[in-house]
Amino acid sequence: MTAPNNSSRRLEQYIQALSARFRRLNYAVWVAALVFTLLTITALGVYLAMRQGFTAWIVNASRVVLLLAVIALVFWLLIKPLRKLRRNAASLIEQRVPEFSGRLDAFNKAREQSNPLTELLAEDTLHVAERFPVERAIKPRELRVPLVLAMIGIIVLLWLAIAGPGLWSYGTRYLWAGWVMPNLKPAQSIQVRPGNLAVRRGGNVPVIAHMQGFAPANASVYVQLGDGQWQQVAMIRGDEGFTFTFFSIREAVKYYVAAAGVRSPAYSISVVDLPSIKNMKLTYTFPKWTGRKPEVQDPGGDVSALKDTRIAIEAAADTPLSAVELVLDDQSKPMTTEGAMAKSDFTVQKSGRYFLAARVGGEQVRLSDDYFIRVVDDAKPEIKLARPGRDYSASSIEEVTAFVEASDDIGLDSIELHYAVNGAEWRTVQLDQGKQKISDDHLFALESFGDKQAGLKPGDVISYYGVAKDHSSTVRTDMYFIDVRPFDLRLTQSQRSASQGQGQPGEQQGEISRRQREIVVSTWNLIREQEE
Repeated sequence: MTAPNNSSRRLEQYIQALSARFRRLNYAVWVAALVFTLLTITALGVYLAMRQGFTAWIVNASRVVLLLAVIALVFWLLIKPLRKLRRNAASLIEQRVPEFSGRLDAFNKAREQSNPLTELLAEDTLHVAERFPVERAIKPRELRVPLVLAMIGIIVLLWLAIAGPGLWSYGTRYLWAGWVMPNLKPAQSIQVRPGNLAVRRGGNVPVIAHMQGFAPANASVYVQLGDGQWQQVAMIRGDEGFTFTFFSIREAVKYYVAAAGVRSPAYSISVVDLPSIKNMKLTYTFPKWTGRKPEVQDPGGDVSALKDTRIAIEAAADTPLSAVELVLDDQSKPMTTEGAMAKSDFTVQKSGRYFLAARVGGEQVRLSDDYFIRVVDDAKPEIKLARPGRDYSASSIEEVTAFVEASDDIGLDSIELHYAVNGAEWRTVQLDQGKQKISDDHLFALESFGDKQAGLKPGDVISYYGVAKDHSSTVRTDMYFIDVRPFDLRLTQSQRSASQGQGQPGEQQGEISRRQREIVVSTWNLIREQEE
C-alpha cells in the first residue's frame, strides 16, 4: 500500500504546485492590467482636464473612473480567477495541459468516492505529469512578461508625474493626490496683450491670449462696444496663443478672454482722434560689403532685408505731429518731427515687427498698423558655362570661346575661370565682378598652349571650370573639357592596311583623351571635397 499512497500524495503535490503557479500568473497579469489601465485613464483624464481648465467635475470624474477600474480589475482578474482555481484546479490544469485527457477529474472524483482504483488512477496520471513538469506547464517567461510590462507602465506613470512635458506632470500629481493636497492644482490664468490701450480712431488692434496652467481647445473674446451688450466671438489658435483682431475701431471697447471656465481681467480700448499716417517712405542702406547703392521703398511698410541693413523711415501725416515714437518690438524710440513729417531709423538685426505711436497724456497710442521685419539670408551665387559644352573637340590651332553666366541676389565678389592642360598646374582667369548678373567670356587660343615648339598634340586635354564668389559662399561648376584632335584623320588605302591590328589613330587618341579626363576629374573632385 505504500507505493499507491505515495502516488496519490505526489499527484496532490503536483496539483498544489501547479495551482500556486496559476495564482502567481493571475497576480502578474492582474498587476500588468492594473498598471496599464491606470496609466491609460490617467493620461486621458489629464488631457481632458487640461482642455477644461482642471474643472472639478472632470478631475473628480477621472478619479471615480480610476476607482471603479481598480474595483473591476480586482473582481474580474483577481477574485474571480482565484475562486475558480480554488474550486476546480484540475479543470484549469487540464485546459492548460490537454494531455491529461480528463485523468485529473477522474482522480478527484475517485478520491471523493473512496474508489479503490484511486491509486491506480494517480499512478497513471503521474506518468503524464512527469512529461509536463510545473515549469513546462506554465513557463517562467509567462510570469516575467506581465511583470516587465507592469514595470514599464509604472516607469511611464512616474515619469508623467515627475518630469512630464508641459502641464502633464502637474496634472498627473493633481489627479492622484489633489484630493488631499489641493495646492497641487496648477495656477490657471490668461495673459492678454495688449491689455488696456488707447488707439487712434479707425485703427486696428490685434489681441493675443496666452493660457497658463491649462491648455484649452477653444477660447473666446467677450466684447462690449460703448454701452452695448456683451458679445462672444471665437478666437483663432496661433503659434503665440489665441488671437483676435479688432478692425477699424470707432468707439470705446471693453473686452476680456475666457476659456474652460477661466477668464482674464477686463480691459478697455479707448479711441483718440490723432493725425493719420498717410504715407511712409523707407530708405534701405545696405551693408558696405554688398556694394549696393541705397534703395527707396515708397510707399513703405513691411521690411525684408539683410542683417545690418539700416532702414530710414519718413512718415507723412495729414496734420502736424508731436511726440511720435517708433516702436520696434517692445522698445520705443522717439522720432524727429517737423510739421506733418516724422523721421527715424533702425538697423535690421533680427525678425520682428514695428509700428508708429504717439504719446497722449503719458499713454502710448498707435498711429499705424503693425509692419513685419524679416531678415533674409545671402543666397549662394549661381554660375554656368553656357558654351561650348562639356566635351568639345578642336584642332591645336583653333580658338575656343568659353561663355560664362553668373548671378547673385546681392552682388558677385569675383568670377574666375580655372583651366589646366593635361592635368598640370591650374591657371586662373579673373572675369567681371561686382554686379548681380554677369555675362562674360574667355578665349582659349589653343595655338598658345602646350610646348612652345610643338604646341598641343592630338589627344591632349584642356580641362576647365568656373567659380563664382559672393560675400559668404563659393560655387563651382562641373568640369568641362576640350579635346585636341588631329587636323585631318583621312587615311590612304596603304595607311589603312598598315594600321590594321593597331587600331585607328582617332581611336587611340580618343582613348588617351578619355584617360586624361578620368585622371583630371578624379583629382579635381578630391580637391573640391577637401575644400568643402
